[in-house]
Amino acid sequence: MSFKKKIMAYCKFGLIGVISNLISFSIFTILILFNFNLKVSAATGMVGGVINTYTLSRFFLKEKIITHSYSRLILFLLYYTLSILITSKSIEYLTVINKINHNVSWVLCVFIASIFNFFFVNEVGLHSKK
Repeated sequence: MSFKKKIMAYCKFGLIGVISNLISFSIFTILILFNFNLKVSAATGMVGGVINTYTLSRFFLKEKIITHSYSRLILFLLYYTLSILITSKSIEYLTVINKINHNVSWVLCVFIASIFNFFFVNEVGLHSKK
């Protein structure tokens, strides 16, 4: 894949990420409004966002549609669970231990995570035999 195509794919991935975060936040907010537990609401919202990322990435990230498989979806859920945990702990580490502003910590960690997430989705999660 050429550098230009990788940049375009990363931009598509970024847009998918924005949409997925909006969906995740919407689910979280709706569940909170219905008095669901905070952790349940957050987890459900995150799962909704990951499923959206999985679905949109299959259709729009590659040059062809990647077929659905439950093992691929489970891999996405496991990877993103780990990614969310590592990113959250990294933000906490930078903010609490290194005394970096929490907004700066968030931006830095989320940017780094987005690069790893793009690599995972593009090269591992949606990998198909040619």
